[in-house]
Amino acid sequence: MLFRCMNGERSGGHCVCNEDYVGVHCEKKKMCDSYSRSSKGTCFGCMPGYEGEYCENIVCGHGKVHENGLSCSCDLPYSGPFCDYLAEGDVYRFYNNRHYKMGPLGVLLIIPMCAIYYGCEWMARKKELNLCLQQPHQNNNSETGRSDARRPNTSHSAQGYGEEATRYRRLIFDLYPPQLSP
Repeated sequence: MLFRCMNGERSGGHCVCNEDYVGVHCEKKKMCDSYSRSSKGTCFGCMPGYEGEYCENIVCGHGKVHENGLSCSCDLPYSGPFCDYLAEGDVYRFYNNRHYKMGPLGVLLIIPMCAIYYGCEWMARKKELNLCLQQPHQNNNSETGRSDARRPNTSHSAQGYGEEATRYRRLIFDLYPPQLSP
C-alpha cells in the first residue's frame, strides 16, 4: 500500500513526523501556545481554537470539523477559521434569505389575521355604540324621579339625549348609511 507522508518521512509502513506535526500522514500541525513541550512531545497548553494532547484538533464553535480535519465547515451565518465570527452582512443576508423563502406563507397567514382583527374591531365598535344609545334610558331612576349623578345635563336637548348621544348617532349614520331604494 502506497501512502504519502505530508510533513515527515516514510519508514517501515508508517510516517515519522517532523517536530511540529502529528497524524497518520503527518498532516496536522501542533498548535501549542509555547515552544516548550513535554518529553513525549505533547503540549503544555494550546492556542485558542485548538485542543488535544498535541493541540492538533481544531475546535469549531458553530459548525463541524471538515472531512480533512484541518478546517471548519461553518453553520450560517457564522464564519471565520473557528466558526466564531458573525459579520453583520452575513447575518442580514441569512435572515433576509429566510424571510424571502417564508414570504408567500407569511402573506397567507397575515391576511386572515388582519381580517379577524378588523372584524373584531368592527363588532366591538358596533356593540359599544349600541350600549351608548341605550345608556341614557338606563340612567333615569324612575322610582325616585331624579337623574343619576353620572348622567350629563340634558336640559338643553329637546329629546333628552345630550351632545354625546348626538355624536354617537352621527357615527352610526356613518357606519350604517340609509339604503335608498331605486
